[in-house]
Amino acid sequence: PMEIDRWITSIANLHRSKPQAQIHYRKPMPDIEALMQEWPPSVEEVLRTAKLPTPDLEATLPEFIRIVCGILDVPIYDNLVESMHLVFSLYLEFIENPHFAGRGSHRGPAADDAALVAANADEKSSGGGDHK
Repeated sequence: PMEIDRWITSIANLHRSKPQAQIHYRKPMPDIEALMQEWPPSVEEVLRTAKLPTPDLEATLPEFIRIVCGILDVPIYDNLVESMHLVFSLYLEFIENPHFAGRGSHRGPAADDAALVAANADEKSSGGGDHK
């Protein structure tokens, strides 16, 4: 059992250290680093006080995706999948970024809301939310 646990841990570490696959979007998309830049204080203030979308929002999945992408400044062209790929890549970059690693639940309301938005999008796509 201990050897199996070590093997599982080593495979998990290997997967974490692998570089992300290169994706070639059909239209220009912002760089992850550009999307990770700090927002102006006025935007941060709005995010502290505004309610972000939840699965209870009466919206179809494509509408919900457009809302999330609009909040995160991710362009939407004719392919929502590419836009959502960028959103989830951004989310992955944030959770793996050492700058945010030690913050845990102390990440602040904006980060908590961003995680909630991503989780809600996942819930809607898996059938957890109402689809109209």
